[in-house]
Amino acid sequence: MFVIGTVPRKLKSFFGSVEHLFEKRQWPHFTTLVLVFAMAHGRRNIRHLNRFLEDQEHRQRHHDFLVQSPWDAAGVVRTLARFTLDSMAPKQGELLELLVDLSHAAKRGKTMEAAHRYFDPVTKSYQFGHAFLLCVLRFRGVIIPWAVRLWAPRKFCRSERAKALGLKFRNSNQLAAEVIREFPEELATFFRVRVLFDCGFLNKEVVSACKARGFRFISVAKSNRVFFPFCQSGKRRVSSYVPGVIRTHGKTIKLPGYRGPAKFRIATRTGHMHGIGMVQVVFSKRLSDGSFVALVTDDTDLPARDVVIGYRGRWPIEVTLKILKQCLGLGQYQTTRYEGLIHHLHLCLVSFQLLTNLGLDDSAEELSKGAALEIDSISTLQDRLRHIIAAEQMRCLGRSRSLRSVLRRLKELLVAA
Repeated sequence: MFVIGTVPRKLKSFFGSVEHLFEKRQWPHFTTLVLVFAMAHGRRNIRHLNRFLEDQEHRQRHHDFLVQSPWDAAGVVRTLARFTLDSMAPKQGELLELLVDLSHAAKRGKTMEAAHRYFDPVTKSYQFGHAFLLCVLRFRGVIIPWAVRLWAPRKFCRSERAKALGLKFRNSNQLAAEVIREFPEELATFFRVRVLFDCGFLNKEVVSACKARGFRFISVAKSNRVFFPFCQSGKRRVSSYVPGVIRTHGKTIKLPGYRGPAKFRIATRTGHMHGIGMVQVVFSKRLSDGSFVALVTDDTDLPARDVVIGYRGRWPIEVTLKILKQCLGLGQYQTTRYEGLIHHLHLCLVSFQLLTNLGLDDSAEELSKGAALEIDSISTLQDRLRHIIAAEQMRCLGRSRSLRSVLRRLKELLVAA
């Protein structure tokens, strides 16, 4: 694998959109680290990534850039997300979906700041590590990372270190509501925004933030959720209310899926939920295995079929989290300081944005039509980025006038391969 020296010409427009946010000495560290996050194999800690960098003798400087250098990581991610949206030539009133989800990263370092014990639903056991809230944009089927917030436990927020950082304790619902409230006004007025989240965020805190910004939402209710239908008196528990409604008033629909068409039986009811207000609940039962969900939305005029299709658009954030962790090193940091954790998380998002822009470059014709897009997978885009970096290295070799310097450079590249 070729080492990274300069930024390839094909990627200069992407990086150029945020160059004004960095000081001159910060800029080389940012560009090289983003490139190595996006193309390297293996873990994304500084010791491993340093093998792919041209200035390998300055590993401490890259570490200082992550831990000590004061650059606005959140602002960089938002600016690049706006750059990606603008490159897709959006039109006034198009649908822009805001996807929110909570994830964890298990760590072994007991002295890491903001680390805590949490229950892992996958392993059914308690783990030690970090929790973070991820927010991505979904526009025309393309996922664009927008924000990531590291959750800090109450004990850490009470420490002097947290006070020096200006941290205040916020639970996951407050973090999600904060991301929604801080969504730029110019984007909120230009697009038709819809927020998608799972049952953990279906509460007064998050829903109030959506209503305050005028955003519609689609979520799913837990089976023990209480619902007050307008067509009947009294309250109904979702788990006991669904079978009768679907059996009596359900309609069968067919929706496309990854494994072929799937049949569902759906029924809808309008009513009231505590802390949520007036909502439309769409009960959906999958005929293949009999499982059901209760989808909740405040858009009471949205057809039931569109509600089901709309909530299926939340699944890409789960896939994005998997890609970020397995392919781009989300959570593979080894620093103990809070600033280093934040910068590492945001560099992972920037590398995802870089690869997404690389995939959009091949969709110029589809972009002009305004239709849904299908770009290559992240692994395919990583291979393409590696070829671009290798071509840039060979182009730089071709400009050298000294045969000795060319041979020396070829030896360095072959050793790094």
